[in-house]
Amino acid sequence: MNDVVIEAINLHKSFGSKKSVDGISFEVIKGEVFGYLGHNGSGKTTTIRLILGLLKPDSGTVSLLGQNPYPDSSYTQQLHRRIGVLLEKDAVYHNMTGWENLIYWAQLYGLSGADAARCVNETIDIVRIRENSQSLTRTYSKGMRRQLAIARALLCQPEVLFLDEPTSGLDPIARVRVRTIMENLVSSGKCTVFLSSHDLEEVEKLCKRVLIIENGRKVISGTVAELRKPHSKLAIQLKPSNGCYLAESLYHKVEMLPYVRSLELRSDFLFLKLDEPDMITNIINLLVSSGASIIDIKRNMRSLEDAYNDILSSHGSDLK
Repeated sequence: MNDVVIEAINLHKSFGSKKSVDGISFEVIKGEVFGYLGHNGSGKTTTIRLILGLLKPDSGTVSLLGQNPYPDSSYTQQLHRRIGVLLEKDAVYHNMTGWENLIYWAQLYGLSGADAARCVNETIDIVRIRENSQSLTRTYSKGMRRQLAIARALLCQPEVLFLDEPTSGLDPIARVRVRTIMENLVSSGKCTVFLSSHDLEEVEKLCKRVLIIENGRKVISGTVAELRKPHSKLAIQLKPSNGCYLAESLYHKVEMLPYVRSLELRSDFLFLKLDEPDMITNIINLLVSSGASIIDIKRNMRSLEDAYNDILSSHGSDLK
């Protein structure tokens, strides 16, 4: 399929007796921001290294832009010129300026002279690090080094961008800037982003699809909307009737509904968590027809962070 830019099929990788990646399979489609999520030590970085050809799997196959990414492939050098990579460690050269670092990396991409300088200038302006580009990177803060590493990943307009914790160490303004850069890249239709991050608010804003792993195994995959949908939180403000906000019999009637996960009455608010968000209308109709007086209704879909924690908690016993 031409729109598949990354394909992993039944990947396995062990280090001694530890299984770091255990049967992972997935596809990443051209032009999307794909979220790859999991706790520390779950196998995310190992998976990225397998896709990039930095490690070889014990079994299984990887295709990156339709090619074999491993070092013995004759296409490896040309392939690496089509991708950008930001790993968790910045790996900048401290005895060089930011400009010199980027020129050096541009040369590794095969550029020289005016072409390298043009590419570096464009990238510096995109990431907005020109002010410090002539300073030695050993004088940089952690956030500045991270922004330089992001600039390195963006050199030469990559077709696929691998980002491992891209906003680690960045201040709020720089985080928003990086998020905007990713959104612009994807909206241009020229770049696909493979994003691994613990910042689930960032993932929720950027990604349409995500895959969650634990102990090297796939737990679940789907769109962010699908993962958030199973639970919905509802707060209903009630008006007292005969000195009572909600009759005890009605409370128990709502509590016994099969799609009500939890129920709590606090003062004039009835708080519910629903397994089936589409049943909200049924809840409202039941309350009103049974004599309850409703002042206000507030509905909150669970966040991706809520979904992530719920999913890993519910699967915990199956992952050991």
